Amino acid sequence: MKKILLATTLLAASTSFAMADAHLAWSGSAAAGIASSPADEGVDSDARDNDEFHVYANASIDLTLSGSTDGGLTFGAGFGATTGETYGLADDDGFGSEAGDFGGPTVFISGSFGKLEFADDNFDFADDSTTGDVKYSGKFGMFGVGVIADMESGEMGFNTDFAVGAVSVTASADTVDHFNIGASFKVSDAITVSASTDENSDAVVGAALTAGSISASADFNTSDESIDLSLGYAANGLSANLDTNTVSESWTVTIGYDLGGGLALEAGTNYNGDMMVGATMAF
Repeated sequence: MKKILLATTLLAASTSFAMADAHLAWSGSAAAGIASSPADEGVDSDARDNDEFHVYANASIDLTLSGSTDGGLTFGAGFGATTGETYGLADDDGFGSEAGDFGGPTVFISGSFGKLEFADDNFDFADDSTTGDVKYSGKFGMFGVGVIADMESGEMGFNTDFAVGAVSVTASADTVDHFNIGASFKVSDAITVSASTDENSDAVVGAALTAGSISASADFNTSDESIDLSLGYAANGLSANLDTNTVSESWTVTIGYDLGGGLALEAGTNYNGDMMVGATMAF
């Protein structure tokens, strides 16, 4: 984050909630490279989605305005924009185009009571097909709580999480009759097991292992009896990852090398024949 001091010690004599200081913080990212994304039958594609290679180059910026009061409140707004040609190594063939328009802001006020946020249709309910405009979140000891409300429909969502020792539990529900419940247990520093379910009785049971530079995970989904497998390696700036699903027989392989200072190289391919090589930058 880069910060620019906009104002300091602006005092309002008529109120104890005088603004003490305000800041503009920004962060940015960019990506560029060459990719090929063969069009698959039944997959939406544009003129670039064929066996030829194409260049992608994009940049994003995120801005946060923030201030604080003498009474201990923090307030502000965050918004961002992305411009250029994008690419993601995904099932849906990942070329895209962003115009660089700034999205609507998320405005917030926070304090010892928690955090209150406002953004039009920006907060996901238990089912992310439904969104809300107002969100409250707070932390009380080991418990975290949240409430989301949609002003137009009157629908509401609720979530909570808590951790006791090696056990962590999350739960969310909404008035649209969706819910999600998940729990994880840290067996050791290297092994974590987890389980989750939703309103459709779709259950996922999984385990994750981290041993030095090696990581691995397996998740069994009862809805289609598939297993998602992930293998990873990361050491000395070099990373490699394999993700696959036993039912769809899909797979993705990526490798990367961190050059330091926010610059990293990346390359990858997948079962669709998509290929890419490029670089990512963080500012």
